[in-house]
Amino acid sequence: MYANVQSLPGARRRAASGAPKTAISVLRPPAPGLLLPRHMENNNDGIGAAPPASGDAWLEQKVIDVVAEFSDEKREAVTREARLLDLTDSLGLTEIVMALEDDFEASMPDDDIGSIVTVGDLIDYVKAHFPSKASP
Repeated sequence: MYANVQSLPGARRRAASGAPKTAISVLRPPAPGLLLPRHMENNNDGIGAAPPASGDAWLEQKVIDVVAEFSDEKREAVTREARLLDLTDSLGLTEIVMALEDDFEASMPDDDIGSIVTVGDLIDYVKAHFPSKASP
């Protein structure tokens, strides 16, 4: 993806002049998954992939994908009826909420989080409280 550092204009001159090598290392791409959580990467595994046409279907799929990523269960076990605390522990639930807050650029008050029991409740909450990003 990136050219060899030595082939970049001025790279040899900077290296020969004793300039700090850390300035050149900025040109390297980050390791995959290092800077972005997996749910935000577009790695063609269904997570971060192009959304379907329907806004509600896209939103539901996005929430299910985030829950599945932090779940202890297989993706097929994550349904609207599944209880969140059956899928993951409290730390996983916190990570799910933080990921959704990042994805939708919104926040969920702690009191609201306590009232969400199932994946369907979470989807409905996101639909009701994060409308600005509810469709692609």
